[in-house]
Amino acid sequence: SSDGATEWEIACGPSGFHPDSTGEGVIHVDHLTTNWYQLTSLTANSNYDVYVRSVCSATNKSSWRGSQIATQCDFMTEFPYEEGFEDYDANRLPQCWEKRTRNTQSVSVGSWDARSGWGSLHLESMWTDTVQVVMLPQMERVDTLMVSFFGYVTGLATVQVGVMEGEVFVPVSDVSSQMGNGNYCLQSIDVDLASYQGNGTRIALRVLYDDMDAEVYVDDLVATGSSTSTSRRSFN
Repeated sequence: SSDGATEWEIACGPSGFHPDSTGEGVIHVDHLTTNWYQLTSLTANSNYDVYVRSVCSATNKSSWRGSQIATQCDFMTEFPYEEGFEDYDANRLPQCWEKRTRNTQSVSVGSWDARSGWGSLHLESMWTDTVQVVMLPQMERVDTLMVSFFGYVTGLATVQVGVMEGEVFVPVSDVSSQMGNGNYCLQSIDVDLASYQGNGTRIALRVLYDDMDAEVYVDDLVATGSSTSTSRRSFN
C-alpha cells in the first residue's frame, strides 16, 4: 500500500449502492489484513459495485474507492425475467446480453422513447446488408417461455423474435407489423415460443434492412412461462 496501511475494509453491493449502507445483498468485510479477498455468495448474471478503504485507526480511515464487477453469466432460473434498460451506459448492454452487428453503435441502450424510466434498447437498420441481432441471457427450455415487450419501428425493417442456436438465428415470429411500421408509438408485443423445437438457450431479436432506413426501439421486456396470464408484467 502506498499509504503504509496494513488493514482495509471492503464493501460490496448491487450496482448503485452506497458503501456505508446495509441491506439485502450488501457485504461488509472489516479488519482485512491481506491485500486480496475472495467475495462469495454473489448472484450470477449480476452487476456489483465494490469499494475499498484503508484503516489507520478506528477514527482515521481513507475515502472509499470503488469499481464495478460483473459475475459470471449462467442460466436464468427465476421468472419472470424483466429488463427495463435502466442504469446502463449508452454502449453497454444489460448484464449477460450480447449483440451481433457490423457496427457497434447500431445496437445500444439510451434515453430514446422509453416507455418507463430512463432507457430503452435501440437497434438501427441503415444499410442494405444490415443484420442486427441482440441476445438475452441463457434460459433453460425456451420453448416453455413467452417474451413480451413494448416497441416500435420507424420504417419498414423486418423485426423478428427467435432463438439462437450457436451463431445461427432461428426465427419464431415476425413482429414487424405489430410494431407499427412507422407510427412512432410503442406497441405491446407478445411472442409465445412454444412452437420452437430446437435446443437453443438464448431468445433473440433480429432486425433486417427492408428497402429503407429504420430504427427499432424496445422497452420493458419480460420473459415468463407461456401459460401465465396477461397480468405477467410488473412495469408501471
